Amino acid sequence: MSALGHPAGEAFTAALEACIEHSVGLMVVDSLGPALQGDAEAARDVIGFFQKSIEPFRAEGIAILIIDHQSRLQQGQSYQSKGAFGSVFKTNLARSVIQAQATERGEGTLTVRLRQKKHNFGPLAEPFGVKLAFTEQVVALEAIELDASELAEEATLNATDRVKLALENGPAYPWEIAESTGLAVKTVKNVLTGLRKQGVVEPTGEVESRTEQVRLSVPASLSLYRDGDGDDSYIQSQREVFELAHEFLGNGKGGAG
Repeated sequence: MSALGHPAGEAFTAALEACIEHSVGLMVVDSLGPALQGDAEAARDVIGFFQKSIEPFRAEGIAILIIDHQSRLQQGQSYQSKGAFGSVFKTNLARSVIQAQATERGEGTLTVRLRQKKHNFGPLAEPFGVKLAFTEQVVALEAIELDASELAEEATLNATDRVKLALENGPAYPWEIAESTGLAVKTVKNVLTGLRKQGVVEPTGEVESRTEQVRLSVPASLSLYRDGDGDDSYIQSQREVFELAHEFLGNGKGGAG
């Protein structure tokens, strides 16, 4: 449905009626800025939008996927640290927040990295990549597993996991781990102290600037159950979500975004 030429209130009322009539389970709002028709930085406008426009859909059991935008990167900022432009209530009132970051562009292709930054009803999903291929007839999606070095950069993972992932590429000094993960050197050293006590890392015998090089003594897995306590049902649920999304877009039902 296009809301072009119609006030947002009228468009949402018509969309709700259509969703109920056709038993629609998911509505995509593209995008929050124009739909808000208010001040994105004003808490009152943002809260009012969710109460008036979004809650009626939730009350009918209709899931809402809202596409929003971040402000431009400023010098010294990282993409991962950015959030939706405007009031914090944009994030506070959302049940799940997923950040999409373009990582590679080609002729007719786009690779993005998806990271879940908030989830009210369970653990955060592990970051993963998706390659999109565009033709005039279809948009194809392919899931891409991130390697250890890519996962080590992800701030949604805890510091311990990121340090272990960085060491999967081989022995390293604390400052090298800090460079590859983006963590502070002090944080890396504290994590390594704990991992040594657990017998997960060990010194290689190499020393530089009075600092020991370390390596993994227990190989870490790249899967969700790196620490051996994974839940197969959780992993399967993530696969099912992706398969449903692929089917949804493949049938031509997906909105722009």
